[in-house]
Amino acid sequence: MKIMNEDLRVKLPLWTIGSILLLMIFYYYGVKMIDILLYNSEEFFYAEGPSISIHFWHPVLIKFYISMLFFILYLGIFIIRLRKHNLANPKKKIYFFSFFRPSELLEDDEMLSHVSKSAMKKVYILYTNALPVLILLMLLPLHRFVYLFTIFIILIAHYALFYWEIRSFYKGNYQSEVPKNKINMWNKYAVRGLIAITIVIVIIGVSRIALIQVNSNDIISKMEHCMDQGGTAMVEGGSFWSLSKFSCKK
Repeated sequence: MKIMNEDLRVKLPLWTIGSILLLMIFYYYGVKMIDILLYNSEEFFYAEGPSISIHFWHPVLIKFYISMLFFILYLGIFIIRLRKHNLANPKKKIYFFSFFRPSELLEDDEMLSHVSKSAMKKVYILYTNALPVLILLMLLPLHRFVYLFTIFIILIAHYALFYWEIRSFYKGNYQSEVPKNKINMWNKYAVRGLIAITIVIVIIGVSRIALIQVNSNDIISKMEHCMDQGGTAMVEGGSFWSLSKFSCKK
């Protein structure tokens, strides 16, 4: 356990999960900011006489600044910890960018190499099951937050699986071979879960399509009535789950 606590390579998946969680918040407000810039730019820009000013303290921008600040601080703390590890362990250096060999792979001896390969196998199984669900989800007319967050959740599961496998080895609970009856049981639950998720996605997708269609027809009729009355029709994009909203200014 002492080696596990001191070796940053073992804790690296947890650091990565932390950065992903902060990125989720950062992306959420980043996407909201871009949506406002594209579809409701008057919320950020306003006229002051002949000049145009920027609303730097808009609530969405403030939350975007805060989330970016927390992510940068987290990154700075990690870099300090990384440098400390590399100085103390010159033969076990961790590189900030590593494209061909992830730093969390432990191959110090044959047993650790075997455990790392076992963890990689489980991560591979995760992706073979999760990616088809993600592809099915992308067929539905949901907000892009749903797709982004689903990808982030899969990545969190990836690193959590890897860390759990290494942690089990250091705590003495590692099993090199899983009994076949357990594999069959897990496979049965996985198939049932996949079927249940597919049914839920289809129901949500069909319901969402129907709501969008009804709302669009309603907005069109209101727009025609508004323009007949000499008003200005305005359509505001929906939020995470809500539909577009219509207003008429006379």
